[in-house]
Amino acid sequence: MTMSEKFLSLLKKNPIAIKEGLSDILDQKSLDQIQNEINKNVKELFLLGVNHYNFAKTINSNDWRHKISRLYYAAYNIARSVRLHTFGYYSTDSEDHKRIGDLPKDFPNQTRYATSLVDLRDDRNISDYDHTAKIEDTKLGINDAYSLVEDFLKDADQYFKNKNVTI
Repeated sequence: MTMSEKFLSLLKKNPIAIKEGLSDILDQKSLDQIQNEINKNVKELFLLGVNHYNFAKTINSNDWRHKISRLYYAAYNIARSVRLHTFGYYSTDSEDHKRIGDLPKDFPNQTRYATSLVDLRDDRNISDYDHTAKIEDTKLGINDAYSLVEDFLKDADQYFKNKNVTI
C-alpha cells in the first residue's frame, strides 16, 4: 500500500485531528509531511471539481440534466476540498452530500453558498432522478447554477490562496 493509499484510509478519521494528536510526539518534519499529504488531497479534490466544471461548460444547454449534474459535482468536490482543509473532514459516503453548504465562517460569501449550494443539490436530484422534471422545475436553472459554481470556484481558489494552500 502506498503512502497516498494509506493516507486516504486515514482521511476518514480526520487527518487534522490525527496531526494535532501526534504533535507532542512527532518532530516538525513529520508534522509537515502530514500537512503536505492533507494539502495534496485538498488540491486533488479541488481539481476534480474544476474538471467537472470544465466538462459542464462543454455540455449543450439542451442537455440540462447533465449540465446541472456536472455543475453540482463541481461545487460538491470543491466544497469537499474546503471541508478537508478546514475541518479535516473527508467522506465518500452518500450522506456527505447533505453537507454541501457546510463551509467555514470565514469563507467568502459563506451565507450565499450555504443556501444556494443546497438549492443546486436539490436541482441535481431533480435532474438525475425525476424523469418527469423540466428545467423550469429547478430552483436555479442553468444560468444561475453556472454563475453560482463559477463564483464558488473563484471564491474557493481565493480562500486557499489566503490560507497559503497551493492549488
